[in-house]
Amino acid sequence: MRTFRVRNVPLEYNEEDLKNALRQAFNADERINILPMFSLVPSCRPESQTQDALLTFHPKTPTFLDAVEKDKTGMTERQIPVDGHIINIDLNFFGITQVSNRPRDGKVDIDLVFVTGLDGNAFGSWASRATGLMWPREFFRDDLPNARVLTFGYGVRVIIKSIVKCKVLDRNEFNKAILDSLKGLVFFGAPHHGLDTKDTEAYVSKIYSDEPTGDARKSLLNELQKNIPAVERELQDFKDLVGEQLKIRVISVYERKPGRRLIQTSQIPNEPSKANATGSVTWKREGDAYNPLPKENSVLGFPSSLELQLPSDSDHSNMTKFDHKDTTYQIIVEELRKVSTKSIIEGFSFESDTTETPIPRFSQLRTSLKLVIYGLRESYRVPQELEALSFNLLQNLAESQVLLELAEDILCRAIILKEEVQLVDIGMTIQDESRNLDTALKTTETLLRSDRFPSLSDVAGNFHTLLQSSIGYNTHLKTLLLEENSKISTPRYNSRSNRSGFNELLSLRCAGDITIASGTLGHLEPEWIPFESLYFPAKPESEKGHEKESWLEKVIQFFTEPESSDLKLKPRRFAALRAGNKFEKVMVEFRPCPEYTSPSELSLRRQGLISTARTILQSNLSTTTRLSIVPLRGVSFMDTGTSRSLLMIYRADALVSLDEAFEKFGVPTVKSRVWLALRYAESIAALHSACFCHGLINPSNLYLQIPASLGERSTVLQVGNMSPMVAGFDIARQVEWSSDLVDVEEPLWRIHLHPERMQRGYNKERQDSRHDAFSLGMVMVEVGFWMLFSGFKKYGSSEAEDKRQDYCIKLRKNFRGDGADNMPRDYRDIISYCLGLSDSLPGQPVNAQQSRLLSELEEPKVTRAVDALSRLYESLP
Repeated sequence: MRTFRVRNVPLEYNEEDLKNALRQAFNADERINILPMFSLVPSCRPESQTQDALLTFHPKTPTFLDAVEKDKTGMTERQIPVDGHIINIDLNFFGITQVSNRPRDGKVDIDLVFVTGLDGNAFGSWASRATGLMWPREFFRDDLPNARVLTFGYGVRVIIKSIVKCKVLDRNEFNKAILDSLKGLVFFGAPHHGLDTKDTEAYVSKIYSDEPTGDARKSLLNELQKNIPAVERELQDFKDLVGEQLKIRVISVYERKPGRRLIQTSQIPNEPSKANATGSVTWKREGDAYNPLPKENSVLGFPSSLELQLPSDSDHSNMTKFDHKDTTYQIIVEELRKVSTKSIIEGFSFESDTTETPIPRFSQLRTSLKLVIYGLRESYRVPQELEALSFNLLQNLAESQVLLELAEDILCRAIILKEEVQLVDIGMTIQDESRNLDTALKTTETLLRSDRFPSLSDVAGNFHTLLQSSIGYNTHLKTLLLEENSKISTPRYNSRSNRSGFNELLSLRCAGDITIASGTLGHLEPEWIPFESLYFPAKPESEKGHEKESWLEKVIQFFTEPESSDLKLKPRRFAALRAGNKFEKVMVEFRPCPEYTSPSELSLRRQGLISTARTILQSNLSTTTRLSIVPLRGVSFMDTGTSRSLLMIYRADALVSLDEAFEKFGVPTVKSRVWLALRYAESIAALHSACFCHGLINPSNLYLQIPASLGERSTVLQVGNMSPMVAGFDIARQVEWSSDLVDVEEPLWRIHLHPERMQRGYNKERQDSRHDAFSLGMVMVEVGFWMLFSGFKKYGSSEAEDKRQDYCIKLRKNFRGDGADNMPRDYRDIISYCLGLSDSLPGQPVNAQQSRLLSELEEPKVTRAVDALSRLYESLP
């Protein structure tokens, strides 16, 4: 769905007027079947008495715009007479165009001008491939509400030349004002020192050789080569001006993910000329993996005080097409927030600014806390000399994380139960601590995200400042929460701590969650187990009965080391581990690496695996944490057969996965099933409070530890004879952090994924806590029926994956509590809440205004589900 620009729209027109005017150009069939969608925006032309509009069509473009859409030069426009005006419709977005709506309060604090690269499109270059949405327009509406977002439809060198020209002609007051107002530049993969364009040159020579734009395109490519004197001179002039005279803050975003070379994939045999003319030649980025723009070619080399060198986890073609607010985006937004508006006041005297620095919202602090805690957990990023200071800092930040979660929990309860909580007073009381902590967090975050640290003294000083800020913040917030807690009812807290008071609960929560969060900086290290020590059953059916004590003896004859090299990969395999002269029963999880994984990326994946393993080991030792994880035995790496994989190895004694339990044991009572769902939800909530996402919640990754004496179908599981546990983590599970992006090909696993994570391949949506909540809701449906989705006859009636998932979601409606074995209605409603189909929970009605408030709180979702499940469990006989 392409976006057109409409210019010269009369000021008195609203969207309905414009729609009616354009529909006059539709044919009869299009007036019925095509829907035009508009967004009116102010015109950027001086003294214009008209406005502009952004225009899309659903489900297709009407025929009167065929010439505009098919013109590869982008020069074609369509003119339509309207009430004495001639409106223009184009796709090129040449010149400057405002793409954001007017700020809600009408005040503009900052202009953000997005300039496409050479031969790019001023709108499409910034649009997500997955959604088609232009992220600067969509994301900044909430994150930078007083920013005016504009695009400029020419190459980057036009802007560089213009900046230099403004300096040369700065005696002109207007040029001087523009120059003085320029306070920041963000370069996305800018080829300052040359770009590898060999594949693009071949493409241009083949496709555009006979077209009018062919020579111009070749000239553009020539300018991207290394060591072009004219380009180098312009760059040096620019660096001298920006770095030495203006001292402008620069963010240089560079890619870390390799791309694919552009190659020709098909052509009509023996007819090259016709192939070119008819467009039957197909070019796709399916060639060898390569990095067209190394880091050293895309940074300016300024001191860190002037240039932030920011890595992107996307390749060169996608780094300007954010699908979601990933870490790179968050850091850019924080840098833009720092841009001073004083330049506007000084440069343009008619502008004024009376805005005070806002108090950082809790959700903003939580985001920074997560990023810094994650960086500190990765001990290989922290110099050894600072380990003790880092550990103390990590403990205090983990306590901050718990306190913020409890504050949000209290706010949720106050909203829902209509109780008085003076959270505004809390915010005002801790505003100084919040500002100090926010500033220190952002600085530390930048340090931890950089490729290397500055001097140790600088890092130590920054860590000490952050430590003092967090101590002050925690002291004030803890005191205020204790005061507020005495004013409201907290049945969940009192029941969890045997009514021993909020202070005891706080200590318990902090102790448990700090243990999880501080996993990396402890002294526990996972054992690296040689892959050759693992023996897998040669026959898949030999894995049956693995939970029994006699399993090893019965199937040991099938364990053969040579056959393991040709092992058919599954996400999970039960195996035997040779430890000296004995065998141990283990469960092995495979996390395959993409074929084109570079050595540096493989190293990062190994570090992610180690970080996960350390966290699990810490959790296994903790007696206070609510997170119960299958005991970890070690980690390994498989570099044989057809694929390389990282391995998590767990102890498997008396271990049964939830999907196996559905088959082996009779249906538990309603109360036992609710208890089981509650225990899994508590583990996920604990995981989120410690800054992690699970990423792969499904019955194959949820486990039960059961006594070996239990039978199978004759035994009904109940609260006293099963211990719920979790495993199967995606390697990078941290909330709002990058996923390891390994595709899940197993259909029964995929059905549990949030729709945003269903995309196949490497570039799937990154994880956040909503995705885990969705997967938990899907598992709760299966727990309620005590059956996998695949056991329903209608499950396989549709080949479409989304249709199967929709069928599974609707199964929750069967829970009506109309029989002794049927799950109650409240259980169904909790599932609906987890799946994002409802904003409220049983006994907790939420109106529209409250819903907006709750949506601003980042992670109470699973916590609130735990509350509801607790009430339901306690109400059952």
